Amino acid sequence: MQVLAHAFHENEFTWFSIVYGKFNDNLIIVAMDNQVANKFSKVKYDDQDKKRTLFGTAWKNEHKITDEIASELGLITSNEGFEISNKNKFPFYIYSHDNCFFSIEPISSDLLAKVVQAILKQHSYYLGEEIQWKEIEAQLTDIIKRNKEIDIQSDTKKHCLWIPQIESNKSWFWKSFRQGTIILDGAKASFRK
Repeated sequence: MQVLAHAFHENEFTWFSIVYGKFNDNLIIVAMDNQVANKFSKVKYDDQDKKRTLFGTAWKNEHKITDEIASELGLITSNEGFEISNKNKFPFYIYSHDNCFFSIEPISSDLLAKVVQAILKQHSYYLGEEIQWKEIEAQLTDIIKRNKEIDIQSDTKKHCLWIPQIESNKSWFWKSFRQGTIILDGAKASFRK
């Protein structure tokens, strides 16, 4: 969630979230226009809220989803999942499981591009250097649109990124014989030909 925060301007939205599930390992965070959000009472997270800190610190303009807000959104959570019946009440929501898998719905092309940039910046951190991602951003965005879901894995030993969904052979040893899905020539990224 801390990585995704970089895709948004600090005060672009007011955020309302809830941690739920049998192991408190699911988070829904709803983006709300600031004017609409002002009609709700805003309950801040305690800095020591262990359920929320699993996902990193709360965002600057983030508040708990109260019963009033859940009712307005038509949000129902359970150990098995969640349902939101009034999706017209907000621009989009982010769902995260275990702070490593996430989805955003609905997602515009502009927001997807910002999210891709934030994720690639995080992979620069994993790889230990500032990578020039510009050449691959549009193509990666198109791949995500086509596949709806992808995994991106950094490989510090091979100095590359892997995207299993677009590799022809996904067996465990495929990484041993391939150069990487996205290869890094110096600090410049490009898709393997």
